[in-house]
Amino acid sequence: MGVLFYPQPPQGVAYAGAVDVFAAYRQELSEKDLAPTSRGRYLQVLGAFEAALEGQGPSPASAQAFVAHLREKGYQPRSIALYYTVLKSFLAFLGISWKLRLRKVKEPAPLLGRGGH
Repeated sequence: MGVLFYPQPPQGVAYAGAVDVFAAYRQELSEKDLAPTSRGRYLQVLGAFEAALEGQGPSPASAQAFVAHLREKGYQPRSIALYYTVLKSFLAFLGISWKLRLRKVKEPAPLLGRGGH
């Protein structure tokens, strides 16, 4: 698990020297009024990001690299958007601003029926 040292703790986190930011955010999620399905998705994304960091601290650069990796693996745009939402919320919890331009998905042209309609 990544351990970061902060001169100030993240918002809502009691300072105890070293703060495990992932555990702190999991605690934050447990206190939020989220639907169980939403909470589960947030925890799933957070766990995947934490594992991908391999002990490094979270940052906008690591979040961007993680999203790029998901794209390379063929994740659908809707899944990418979910991951982005969770990561942006997590980084905001840490006091880090992060914005990423997500590609808009073009809807395929409707197929016309054989009757020439």
